Amino acid sequence: MTLARITRHRASMTEAGVETQLEPIYARFVALAEDMPHRIAISSPQGAMSYGCLLGRAQAVAYALAKAGVTPNSRVLLLTKRDPELVVGMLGILLAGGCFAILDQSYPRKRLHEMARVARPTAAVIAGGPDLSLQAPRVHTASVGAARKSATSILPTGTSAYIAFTSGTTGTPKGIVGEHAPVVHYVRWSTPHFELSSNDRFSMLSGLTHDPLLRDIFVPLSIGASIHIPDALTWARAKDLAAWLAHEAITVTSLTPSMARRVLAHNRAHLPRMRRVILGGESVRWNDIRVFRSAAPSARFTGVYGMTETPQVAMHNTLEQTDIDSAVGTVPLGVPAPGYQIELTKPDGSEAANGEPGVITLFSPHLALGYIDGVQINPIGTKISSGDLACLSESGQLLYVGRNDRQVKIRGLRVELQEVEEVVRRFPGVLDAVVVATSQEKSQDHGEPTLAATAVVAEGTQITSQQLRAHLAGLLPIGAIPPRIRVVTDLPITPNGKIDLSHW
Repeated sequence: MTLARITRHRASMTEAGVETQLEPIYARFVALAEDMPHRIAISSPQGAMSYGCLLGRAQAVAYALAKAGVTPNSRVLLLTKRDPELVVGMLGILLAGGCFAILDQSYPRKRLHEMARVARPTAAVIAGGPDLSLQAPRVHTASVGAARKSATSILPTGTSAYIAFTSGTTGTPKGIVGEHAPVVHYVRWSTPHFELSSNDRFSMLSGLTHDPLLRDIFVPLSIGASIHIPDALTWARAKDLAAWLAHEAITVTSLTPSMARRVLAHNRAHLPRMRRVILGGESVRWNDIRVFRSAAPSARFTGVYGMTETPQVAMHNTLEQTDIDSAVGTVPLGVPAPGYQIELTKPDGSEAANGEPGVITLFSPHLALGYIDGVQINPIGTKISSGDLACLSESGQLLYVGRNDRQVKIRGLRVELQEVEEVVRRFPGVLDAVVVATSQEKSQDHGEPTLAATAVVAEGTQITSQQLRAHLAGLLPIGAIPPRIRVVTDLPITPNGKIDLSHW
């Protein structure tokens, strides 16, 4: 197979989605809720919620937001935790024409305030999360009841649908605005491709600020299937989560490889009902698939590749049983999803030759709208450089190689090392900081990168690693906090005057 065969898909970009650009994410859900209101939409420790009930409660939130001044493309914070109120809030904001920005209550409070500052919200929906001190109208999902009037939408649908936050280089979160059409495109493509149906039982396990959450929710709600949500303690405990997947008879799940390894460690899981497993957010290894297959022998496995700027899936690889039996190393990235073109480019912008690492550059009309810059949005357009390196193997497979910058993924979370350094530098008395990612081949994470931080202080300054860890815990997600932190008075340098990272 040649690189051109894998990456040249300009023709497929022309199918861009004229038919999806005017359809909001929630359109199919609303139609299903009106046709079969008693069908179960959500199952959780709080009980079951029907499609009709979910629609009515979401509409009530939308009416309240409209009264609070929400109009198409208004940004609305959704302060939440992992439970059905999250889904009610998301749908309510969308029905009001708004653009939701999820704030996970498990994040440090200072981090939530920074995310809120970036979003510049018109209003906030409180759906189980902390009620931050915001200068904006608030709507509580638990207090609005259910709407009596049925309507497909409350206001004209806005262009933007959601804001996702990624790690930034300035020490503050970076907001990426996503549109309706790319998510609708993914739903329409993935449903037949993955052979999904209304009988499927989907798990909602993705991180609440991680864009795969959108497929955990909107794929099942668009086809009449059910969403299953574990409680917070079950989600956090690998052994309990394995038992929950079996007890709930989950048939479709989307996981990061790291979470899959935790769940499946020590033969904890037996999942005979599982039939479709989607692994993404990190590099997938063949051994991960073999371990998962031993727990779910009836499942088909697909590795997916994408980034927040390419909503959902840009490349996919559904694995054959014969390959699972014998292949070693990293699972190839596969082929582009419909509407995507992939190219490998060298630093000078030229195309990488076969066998030569190159940066994955993606072309598609299905990219996110752009980056938040105050009240403005800097558009992405139809081209984005991922920063990931890949090469074409001798057998014609596109293989992930690594990063070309200082960004890593830890448990599915995209972490910018420069951001962690900036936050370390904020601690009074710290003069400089270096954060590196190293591979721990013998760790329980089986080689997943782990962070190490070094803080530079003046001689005689009394700053401990414990103080720095507490400082970081108040500002960063847990996956971005380095397990190893040391305090020094000087950094080693190379002969050319740069920091010598070989010491880590």
